[in-house]
Amino acid sequence: MEENAQNDEKYSNFVRKQLEMNKKLKGIDESKLVYNPFSETLEVEVTQIEDKTKKIVDENGEQQPAYYYVEKAKATKVYLSAENRNKVMALSAGAMRMYMFILHDIQAAHDWITVLPEWYKENGGKSLNVYKQAIEELIEARYITPTMYKWTYWVNPRIFYPGSRINKYPNNLKYVNKTNSKHAGVKENNKPETKTK
Repeated sequence: MEENAQNDEKYSNFVRKQLEMNKKLKGIDESKLVYNPFSETLEVEVTQIEDKTKKIVDENGEQQPAYYYVEKAKATKVYLSAENRNKVMALSAGAMRMYMFILHDIQAAHDWITVLPEWYKENGGKSLNVYKQAIEELIEARYITPTMYKWTYWVNPRIFYPGSRINKYPNNLKYVNKTNSKHAGVKENNKPETKTK
């Protein structure tokens, strides 16, 4: 508790000092933006995973498994574009709250989500009418669209997705560097090249 109070006071002092500096500085010198105060208490939990496709050679010349690290925390990617930025800025407060709820609640590698009104309400949402208005607005703005199941919606992976769109939608890939796609053994129609005898 005491440590949290000290951290809060330290943070408040830091913010006060930065705001004073804001008034004096013109333009941004990126070389001075080297310390992020949030990194002081940041801990990124990672999991070690064996890479089944690679081996490394140790100091004795023997092959050993290769490993890589992935973050333990789940994440949802939000795809950046002027169009997507303008869409999100046009959302009402209720629709924005619902969008934030969906971003944080969607399961990894799913392009659909179930949003029960009672879940939404338990997590800070308002009334059923506000729920319905927010859902309708997100449908109209093409963030989500209904599935055949009640309270369950497809999400628009052009805007956000909780995983790899390359893995989820291999038939929707558009190659912007055609030479690389040929090196990868993939034709432009997204089907792997096959060798005939």
